[in-house]
Amino acid sequence: MRNMHRRTFLGIIIIALLGAFILSYLVFITFNQEETRQEKISVGVSHSESSFLLYLSKELGLFSENGLEVTLHKTDSGVEAMQALIEDRVDISTASEFVAVNFISKNPELQIISTIDFPRLIHLIVKKESMDNEKLNLSNLKIGIKHKSLAEFQIQKFNILNDIPHDNVDYIDINPDEMLAALKKGSLDGVVVWQPYVNKIREALGKQIQTVNIQADCLSYFLLITKENNLRERRAVPLLRSLKEAERFLYSSDSKKTNEEQVLKIFKDTYDYKETHARHALKDNDYKVSLPQTLLICMESERNWLIEKGVEGIKPGDYNYLDNIEEKYLKAVDPDSVSIY
Repeated sequence: MRNMHRRTFLGIIIIALLGAFILSYLVFITFNQEETRQEKISVGVSHSESSFLLYLSKELGLFSENGLEVTLHKTDSGVEAMQALIEDRVDISTASEFVAVNFISKNPELQIISTIDFPRLIHLIVKKESMDNEKLNLSNLKIGIKHKSLAEFQIQKFNILNDIPHDNVDYIDINPDEMLAALKKGSLDGVVVWQPYVNKIREALGKQIQTVNIQADCLSYFLLITKENNLRERRAVPLLRSLKEAERFLYSSDSKKTNEEQVLKIFKDTYDYKETHARHALKDNDYKVSLPQTLLICMESERNWLIEKGVEGIKPGDYNYLDNIEEKYLKAVDPDSVSIY
């Protein structure tokens, strides 16, 4: 009888130990799955040079290393990328601060979480035959430009800051993809346009034109924009950490020579650029993950200009863009990159 009780007791202990082992194993598996599960983020990407940090981060595997599965949805412009965000087709989008000003006026729930580029992409291109001498003078010329665009805003600043004569300039409203044909036909003396259209015009007209980067002294910003509550800290912080690591990879002085050729190859493959164009483009962009105070000043200035132009949906009156900037995620990654207040 005692042996039977002893066997029963031992059986209970064995079953209990086995149960505890199985439970511990299941807890371990569940915990491990939680640890290794990648958070998914979809990004509406304006397929311009300014979005390069996203492509670089993905190509280097930085998103994956930081626990993210990032899908990049290419669009032809920041406007298209923002429209995808508004329609909830993506979690986050890239666009210029100029586009952001337009969209925030109608969608106050939008949140800027970082810059990813300080671009200098807008160029003034003038046919040499239309110039009296080598000194830049736009007076009485027909200049093609997209009205109410960042290009129009920037050319006005450029003319004033650089004392460029521009009396009686006839600014013709024209889409960028029509500019080259108009220059060839002779219906325009010059254009104000951004990449990649600048490269296309350079290739076609070569020494017939003079090209000036009008953003050399005029800051502009390319942004990561999301909707309020679209991204929680669990996704936003690793995203910005990945981009910050890509920035360091790009500009690290210790490994610059080692990284330069790899970066150049990724850039050429991403945008299908020739090497010469790729090298110029990398110099024309300052890829930084940050939130500077000057961003607010720029957005306020552009908002006032758009009001003067009578752009629909942007009403006169004070507006505080601080309400549309979420700095806590970037502060968690690199507090020194945030100087906005």
